[in-house]
Amino acid sequence: EAVNFSELKIVKSFPVPADNELVVSLFTSFDMNTVIELYNTLGQLLFMKNHQCEKGINPFTVDVNAFPSGNYMLKVQSVDTHYTDKILFVKQ
Repeated sequence: EAVNFSELKIVKSFPVPADNELVVSLFTSFDMNTVIELYNTLGQLLFMKNHQCEKGINPFTVDVNAFPSGNYMLKVQSVDTHYTDKILFVKQ
């Protein structure tokens, strides 16, 4: 019996720290729907977007201009897996 193993991970997030926009590159082992979420340190959901990924590297941009400087948690999930990353925003 075949094992269905999907891989989803954040390959790169830049610039670090982010100012106005954050570019995130995701790797997926096959085509999949993902949900991208951004949380503040209180656990409040600030941003959510559905994103269709194709097998390989998938870049997307998040406008962070409205968010104050601070630490945030970026979460990316599919049906059967999730990945999180800490992000720092610094406003000029």
